[in-house]
Amino acid sequence: MKKKKLLGLAALAISSFGLMAGVNAEAEQAKKEFTNCLTSGEGETCTLTESISVDSRITITRSVAIDLGGKTITLSKGAFVLFNTAGDATISNGTVTQQENNAAIVAVNSGKVTIRNLNVSNNDSVENRIAAVQVGAPSGDTYLSGHLIVEDGTVIKGSRGISVFGAGSNLEIKGGEIETNAFAVSGNGDTKQCSNSTISITGGKLTSTSSAAIYHPQSGTLNIEGGNIKGLFGVVARQGSINITGGTITAVKDSQKEKDYVGDAGDEILFNTGTAIVVDNVANYGGGSQKAKVTVSGTAEINADVAAAYTRGAEGEADDNSKKDIEIKGGKVSPTVDNKYLAEGVTQSASGVVGTEYDIKKTPTINGNFTVSEKAVAGDTVKVTVTPAAGYQLDKITVTYGENQTVDVSADNTFVMPDGNVTVAVTFKKVSSKPAEDKNDIVVEEPKGDENVSLSTEASDVLKDSLVNTEDEELKALIKNHDVTIE
Repeated sequence: MKKKKLLGLAALAISSFGLMAGVNAEAEQAKKEFTNCLTSGEGETCTLTESISVDSRITITRSVAIDLGGKTITLSKGAFVLFNTAGDATISNGTVTQQENNAAIVAVNSGKVTIRNLNVSNNDSVENRIAAVQVGAPSGDTYLSGHLIVEDGTVIKGSRGISVFGAGSNLEIKGGEIETNAFAVSGNGDTKQCSNSTISITGGKLTSTSSAAIYHPQSGTLNIEGGNIKGLFGVVARQGSINITGGTITAVKDSQKEKDYVGDAGDEILFNTGTAIVVDNVANYGGGSQKAKVTVSGTAEINADVAAAYTRGAEGEADDNSKKDIEIKGGKVSPTVDNKYLAEGVTQSASGVVGTEYDIKKTPTINGNFTVSEKAVAGDTVKVTVTPAAGYQLDKITVTYGENQTVDVSADNTFVMPDGNVTVAVTFKKVSSKPAEDKNDIVVEEPKGDENVSLSTEASDVLKDSLVNTEDEELKALIKNHDVTIE
């Protein structure tokens, strides 16, 4: 019996080995076909048919659409996916995961690399300061530039999300999610090698649980037009032009992380967590060649647990915005900011809206009265409170500005203040004493002269019978004296 049992186990082991060998063979064949497609230059699309493990770099040097087909590329031993192409390429529909302290995807050269519907991750330990995705990359004593586009369906996780290197590199975030411990998006402060980058954020969600969502130490431009950005700090800038015209930036206070925090740039924490926008020109990155400047306007929404804006002063000095390093021209900002951050000619309303303040003029009215603020900031919501006289009710609220332009008034009697002085007119009308008629009511009026009266109704047969057999003397006389037909 023991001998038979051993033979059975041996047979099972051989069978399992054969099955695993078959699976491995399929994966190896899939990897061979996939890499051959990428390097051979044949076909506009390369599709992965099995999940594969890779321990050497995958390099793409041509325009191609890479479809992972829901499969996974697992990288180890320094391997990563390198796009080094002058043409455009895409990678989508699957997972690329890095098991070590290294990037998973790197985009260099002049071609646009688009990632969509893709899960990308690397080691998310705090010690790992390498982003899961890199735009541009160091190469010997210099840096190569790159161009990356992130679209909907993409999820990037790691210690850092996307790092931008190289002179003139370009990053466009149109959608997707970036969830990290440290920076969701960051640059590099090497002025000679990592200057003049362009980062555009029009959608997506960027979240850092332990640091700034966006760190911008390099010269160049950061445009935030949309998306949701959240971290212990929203944006920290040490160089460059940062233009925030849309989207939402949220900063969360975390006292414990603040206590333990050591900045990713190598410095101890210099400002309180829960601050949405921070400019630090005291750090003198790039030798002061391009001081950081942040402008907030448009529909941008800033929310902070501690402060919406902060400009680092010289050592030992308080918050200093004397050079208008942060200038808020519009948007909605909470909590209320000091006037030194507001652009000339704008003010902040009680609700946080920032803009130009305009006059509100009331026109005389009768049969009631109304109240409304005398001034309001453009973009803020204004309430019109009406009080009809006895026997009257509200008829209409009309708000006009400019050349007879009208402003929409909501059912709750509110309107959004436009960019200009407005005139508010309110009219009242008499309350109707006539009760509303039910659809089954029958209204009988005295006919004129000898004309016949014909009544049509949706009433039930029972109601009709009741009418015909009515005991109401006035109605009976009317039916008798006139030729009345009930249909």
